[in-house]
Amino acid sequence: MLKLNLGCGGDKREGWVNIDINPKFNPDRVMDVRKLDYPDNSVDEILALDILEHFSYNETLSILKEWVRVLKPSGIIAIRVPSLKRIFERYLGINVNKYSHKLNGEQAAKALYGSQEDEYTYHKAGFDREYLVKLLTKVGITVFEVWDDNCNLFVKGRKNG
Repeated sequence: MLKLNLGCGGDKREGWVNIDINPKFNPDRVMDVRKLDYPDNSVDEILALDILEHFSYNETLSILKEWVRVLKPSGIIAIRVPSLKRIFERYLGINVNKYSHKLNGEQAAKALYGSQEDEYTYHKAGFDREYLVKLLTKVGITVFEVWDDNCNLFVKGRKNG
């Protein structure tokens, strides 16, 4: 079973091919996720945590198409991005409970725009449920699970066909 952990950073996972463009994380493969070095329909599962927001809106659809290209029919994709809704709610103090706190301006800005510590940590796009599900549907993914947690949006789907 071939499983790709795209943009792994320091979150390297056993049983996955850990891929990152930044060699400082010592990934299994140093690769730009905009062009995956895998054949069509060859990957069983893709995990893309905290990476899609690092690309511009103009690239998002083509990147998702590339990821879907390598997925086998019925292959699974799981994506986590910052949740615009949850960031705004927490900044405004809406729906804040014992598991999360109100965000101050600096915290909200970093959640929206990235830590900006180096060239790889800038956020260039933002997502909410409707927008991300719409994009995934466009590229041939049937979404079967969506949830917000803290400041994150999680989406899981299956490649059609």
